[in-house]
Amino acid sequence: MSSFANIAMSNRLTEDPMRFFKSGYQTVEDIVKLASDIRSGKHAIIPKTRNINIFAYSIGAFLAEIIMMGNPGNIFSESKLFMFCGGSVFSNMKGASKFIMDRRAFDRVYNYFLFDFEATITGKSPLVDFLCSSQLGMAFRSMIDLGRFKAFRENLLRKLRDQIQTITLSKDTIIPSGGIVSTLGSFSDKYNLKVWDFPFNYSHENPFPLLDSPLFQKVDYWFERIFSEAALFLA
Repeated sequence: MSSFANIAMSNRLTEDPMRFFKSGYQTVEDIVKLASDIRSGKHAIIPKTRNINIFAYSIGAFLAEIIMMGNPGNIFSESKLFMFCGGSVFSNMKGASKFIMDRRAFDRVYNYFLFDFEATITGKSPLVDFLCSSQLGMAFRSMIDLGRFKAFRENLLRKLRDQIQTITLSKDTIIPSGGIVSTLGSFSDKYNLKVWDFPFNYSHENPFPLLDSPLFQKVDYWFERIFSEAALFLA
């Protein structure tokens, strides 16, 4: 699963699997600052508004889910989240891909967070305080595995059930639909969680392939249908 596209990230994650958390936390901080600037009218381009909704795909859905659950500064209390090909707890993902990370890196990250991570967050430090005392930190920990802080995770997801809509693909092998259904199925009805199967060859990494054949019309149709559903939900 090694390739020129994933070698840099694969090497960094193999060297230090905590970079998975650290990079995600940095992204959360950036999103919170962006949302705060928009809400306060300080953004240079986007007009002031309190209505900030999120469209998220793949691992971005995992991160956005944690943001909605953690709701830092209560910024996202009224936000909606539309997830495409994402929404599963980490343990149900299969992230080895020539376009994501190689097998060695994925196994290193997977084994660290499933078997070692909880044992490392002991003692006193700002990181331990964040992970153990903040709702955002606990949201991350609860999204590692279905059995981890299950009641905490399910309570938050239950409260968010009307604010989240998800579409997953039945032949997705990176974030399989079964894992998403296991994570969200108890809190979503048939309108908020849908499993689709496109009538053309697709993958998680390339759900809307460029085709030099009449099938391109079907690709265009399903692309427009996905984003029409998202627009209707987020509007």
